[in-house]
Amino acid sequence: MKDKLNSKVESGSKSAPDTDFDKVNKSFLQDKSQGLVNSGMGANDVESIVFGSASEQKEDALLQELERAESEKKSALAPSNIINDFASVPENLVFSESTTYRLFRRSTKRDYFINGKMLEARIGLDNALYQKVKSRTARAFCVGDYIAVFISARLP
Repeated sequence: MKDKLNSKVESGSKSAPDTDFDKVNKSFLQDKSQGLVNSGMGANDVESIVFGSASEQKEDALLQELERAESEKKSALAPSNIINDFASVPENLVFSESTTYRLFRRSTKRDYFINGKMLEARIGLDNALYQKVKSRTARAFCVGDYIAVFISARLP
């Protein structure tokens, strides 16, 4: 008995015979490969069918669709209601929460971003500066130890 097992292991044969599934699968693969060879189709012909002009057209259409979707996404992300020119900001938005200013403190050399309400409080009782900012004549102005610069305003 031991000799039979050793001989089977040495010869490399399987202990179990091929199943019906294995036999069908082998015959199917042999038929397919013979069919390709008998039909005169080579590997390049199969590639041309798979990657032929029809797939190039599909690829071009897909690329165009992706580019169109990307451009729509960019246009949706680009806010059209942002004003970057201080002279074109409406008077009622100069000191509102939707307006952004940058404050630069000269003594510490640090900058901060504040909204219009905070700037109005920072100006305080300096009526001349308040009127100058309200009339939108200067984009940058000095407020005590700070230099204030208009950044942007968002329309409601």
